[in-house]
Amino acid sequence: MSVSLETLALAKKAIAKAIGDMGGAGGITYSIVDELPLSGSAGIIYLLPCEDEDNQDLYEEYIWVNNAFERIPWKTVDLSDYAKVRSLTYAEYQALSAAEKNNGTYYAITDISNVPDGTNVGY
Repeated sequence: MSVSLETLALAKKAIAKAIGDMGGAGGITYSIVDELPLSGSAGIIYLLPCEDEDNQDLYEEYIWVNNAFERIPWKTVDLSDYAKVRSLTYAEYQALSAAEKNNGTYYAITDISNVPDGTNVGY
């Protein structure tokens, strides 16, 4: 795939603008405050001590957008439905019961030096 010099120049300009919008050449900075100031500045994430006991964060994060503070929301991510992977040696894998091998966990065999040729180790 070839890209013209004009396209590269446009991409470079867009990237520079995006970086500039995030705080300029200095990048993004953080400021820990006890309360939000009356107005903010672009490129600063204001960290306000978190008072929400359900939130595991120490700070609530705010940015200055369109002449007002906007809170950056926190989310709890539930990973319980994601695949589980367990690393073990082939000998450890062989010692597992059939129920353990078929419980929805994926096994990563980390040492295959003693696996017989042609053996399907279940992954």
